[in-house]
Amino acid sequence: MSNARNSRRSGYSLIEALVSMVIVGIAIVGCLSTLSAMTRSEDRSLMTEKMHRLASEKLDEILATEDYANSSLSGNFDDRGETGFSWEVEVEPTGESNLDSIAVTVTKESGSRAEPVKAIGLVYIPETTTTGTAASGGAQGASR
Repeated sequence: MSNARNSRRSGYSLIEALVSMVIVGIAIVGCLSTLSAMTRSEDRSLMTEKMHRLASEKLDEILATEDYANSSLSGNFDDRGETGFSWEVEVEPTGESNLDSIAVTVTKESGSRAEPVKAIGLVYIPETTTTGTAASGGAQGASR
């Protein structure tokens, strides 16, 4: 009789094998869902970084060309090969004389839950001189 008991204890039972396979299966599902969440997070991060870059470049372009007063204050980035993004410019006085705030907002046009990104800069507009000409210069602020 003792030989029968020893032979039963020497291996795994079917139930022990099934329980261990269920535990391994649960661990694999957890790892795959974590990997999926990490991939989605990386995609959102890359989209936000691209939107920050586009907003900063558009703000630099507007300040360098002084287009904030003369041209349209919205558009898209199709000319740069970046489809699906649009931009809008807001020019507001700061309360200080000859100093305006320029904000460029970039949004993803469709199919994304990405938050809009803003780049803000300041532009100094000197008073006109007696000859009637005015020059302007800009200082870029921080983007957020």
